[in-house]
Amino acid sequence: MTLHNVIRITGQHIGDACRYAVAQLSHRYYVPFAIMLLLCIFLAVKAQVGQPRTSLMGWEIFSTVKFKSKYYKAYKESFLTPEFDSNLLSLEGSVIQISGHYMPLDLPDRKMIVLSRYPYSACFFCGGAGPESVIEVHFPEKAPKPKPDQVIAVQGKLKLNNTDVEHLNFILTEAEQIKP
Repeated sequence: MTLHNVIRITGQHIGDACRYAVAQLSHRYYVPFAIMLLLCIFLAVKAQVGQPRTSLMGWEIFSTVKFKSKYYKAYKESFLTPEFDSNLLSLEGSVIQISGHYMPLDLPDRKMIVLSRYPYSACFFCGGAGPESVIEVHFPEKAPKPKPDQVIAVQGKLKLNNTDVEHLNFILTEAEQIKP
């Protein structure tokens, strides 16, 4: 008997056992189970309708971006320039939520902060992480000023930047701080 035959026979026995178990369910147990299953599906769908895209679509999708070195004559220097794929481009203008470590940078614009996926010791500016690990966050009013490295959550409209080296590649506009 070959391994293939053993797997096929075992699969048949498992299938027979499952069919037997379902057949043994009385109507008394089947209907409540079906109702509970439908209720769970309904609640899961209802919880997601109208919700902004979450941070899962933030750092993880940012990390898929490929970067190429591009020379800028005005600066007489090369910078890493992102090449956004269609997946990420489709998110531009969408409201997303993201949480990150507050970076205590001395910025002249008091309506802007920078968040990092990683703590200060491992961030893009000091620890060698890539440009996909930081996001520029613009608030309509004065930006919050948490403690350095404190994790905060924000939501706002995603803007992608692959031309202006004075700004980060990922920008949130119209941002507001939310509970993590």
